[in-house]
Amino acid sequence: MAAPNIANPGDLPAHAPICFYRDFYGDATNDPFNGNYASVLQPYGIALANQNAATPVQVQELACNCRSQNVPTAFLLLHDDGKLHIYLQLDKFRTRTGLEATDWDDTMFAQKGELHHNNGQLVVWRSEYFRQVPAVIRVPLVDTIDAAFAGDADALQLGPFADDDDGTELIRVRRTCYVPPAYVPLFLAGNLSPREAWMAVQGQIVIDNRSQECSVLVDYLRAALTISGLDQPPVLAIVPPTAPLADAILLDHRRANCLEQDFPSLNAALPRLQQNQIAVELGNLVADNRTSRENDRIRRDSERVKPLSEFIGEQGVFTLLRIVGVQAEVQLPTIWNELANAKKHRRLSELQHAIDLEKERCGEPELQFIATAPLLVMIEHLAFEMSTLDSINSGFQPFRFPEQNPEDAGEARFKYESLYNGAAAPSSTDVAALMKAKMSPPLDNQEARHMHLRTMILANVLMGRNHQIPIALESFCRRFLAKEPALKRLEMTKQDKVLFPTMVSRSNALKLNNWISKRKRTAGIMAPPDLESFFDKIDEGEDWESTVPKLVLNQLGLQAYHQGGTRPPAPVSRPRESPAPSPAAADAGTVGSNARSRLNNTKFDPIFQRFKELSGISCSDLRKKIAAEKIPALPVSKVDGGPMCLAWHVRAECNQVCGRKCDHVEYASTEYTDLLTWCDANFKRE
Repeated sequence: MAAPNIANPGDLPAHAPICFYRDFYGDATNDPFNGNYASVLQPYGIALANQNAATPVQVQELACNCRSQNVPTAFLLLHDDGKLHIYLQLDKFRTRTGLEATDWDDTMFAQKGELHHNNGQLVVWRSEYFRQVPAVIRVPLVDTIDAAFAGDADALQLGPFADDDDGTELIRVRRTCYVPPAYVPLFLAGNLSPREAWMAVQGQIVIDNRSQECSVLVDYLRAALTISGLDQPPVLAIVPPTAPLADAILLDHRRANCLEQDFPSLNAALPRLQQNQIAVELGNLVADNRTSRENDRIRRDSERVKPLSEFIGEQGVFTLLRIVGVQAEVQLPTIWNELANAKKHRRLSELQHAIDLEKERCGEPELQFIATAPLLVMIEHLAFEMSTLDSINSGFQPFRFPEQNPEDAGEARFKYESLYNGAAAPSSTDVAALMKAKMSPPLDNQEARHMHLRTMILANVLMGRNHQIPIALESFCRRFLAKEPALKRLEMTKQDKVLFPTMVSRSNALKLNNWISKRKRTAGIMAPPDLESFFDKIDEGEDWESTVPKLVLNQLGLQAYHQGGTRPPAPVSRPRESPAPSPAAADAGTVGSNARSRLNNTKFDPIFQRFKELSGISCSDLRKKIAAEKIPALPVSKVDGGPMCLAWHVRAECNQVCGRKCDHVEYASTEYTDLLTWCDANFKRE
């Protein structure tokens, strides 16, 4: 039987599984080094004095021999686009004894990036990639890089550096660097900018406590971040390899010597008799053990469900029951059980998912509300009371919920999940930086109202929709919105106009704090917090102004308004509320959309074309139906377990500030089965 042609996916057996190299490299059994990478990286390192360095020919020979020794390989190149691209499983087409010469003899080949439907993109690997960069490079130290990126969220490269610059040093590097198996999956997620690679890969190296043995790779990343002059490309940038016009000889060689060795299940020549025998035995095993397996599953599910006391402690459960006003754990909102049973690095995603669902239910899907690590810590420790009455960065109150920069929040969320998604405990420095809450004042009435809306949404999630706090907050927000025109007509000094949103927010912060404090000490019936007396005073002509302490003003950056100052505050570097979204943007499920912030799905799958062209049905309407439980929830994203982004996958466009932007990734057609079934069932006009 002829071997299937790799160039034609249709020739593959119908039962062939979809394979991915991220799974191959992520499998510890395929790591011959057992996590010890100092020796394999040593040939790629070069001492500053350039002594005893391996020659490019020696490095190339070592790399090409890996294929015959079942040692997985992966190499980085910095392309002209400023991104780091990864190339896998380097191999050399050696001259075949007794057979005629081919165009591929003594040529090196590698695969660019991940497999696509079990096929890889072959490229010709050039010997010059193993050579040194001609000159020494002055690069920043690790601490210098971390400090620079922490201070500038938009920085992509660093430099140029002068000889007398502090926090720098000279190094030598090669054009490419070997990537240890443990870190290959991080690069297979997509082409990374040097900054992204530094944050993800170097951060994981630190977590794994491999900074010393992986110093060669860290040096390569430092060089990739460095530019030699203003408006100059990065020092390591090089012309990328080209794809060959492959014939059957090359394709068959690559499949037999690489793909089928790495993924034996792709070997179409496996005896069908053996497959049938295995199927029969498996069928018998399933029939004989079905009852036993079901019992085991029930037992395991029972063991996996952790009691809430393991999450917040026995005293914490008692306190929470009193705050929420219920008698038993089963009466608490579901988020508490979800957080208790989620792994540490997944808790932030679980909280964000619950917030997003509650926003839909409340009719506020466009309101930005990003769950942060400090917010999660407040919940885990039930720290709903302010540490002092002037500490507006603590407790459950509106100042904790300002609008945020989506890019900063996304980076912080990625760092949180990376820190807690490993065996090694994060350092105290990493945790302290991550848990630092960013404070900013409400600059107008709309921002103050949005802060209260976020407080209400989280109260619904944590305390239930019938709790006194979210009910009081909802009533306050409705009245605040209705009174905004009247508030604009109030005769206020310039200082009063600036401080009015802060006065309102601080007044309610103290009232919420006082209510929670009493609730923790008091059982039985309590009156709800009175959040609207502020407006009653204005309506009745009473003195509504409240003093904002100097300490609070300092925390909000409003020092200039202490004791009658009228100098405007320093600019706050965070996004402002955009105009109302257009119908197209509303369909994409985002806030403040415009032509500049729209994202187009260039990998749109034509299987959704009929839904894309179906007029009269918007994604926003479908999400409202989901929130009202009129139709089933969307299928789960392969990225983080949240719902898939309907607008991105089905309508081929979304927005920069989409709450499900993490799902804006490419899917294989086979991964769209559940979403296609969902669309067939629910994309219907009423």
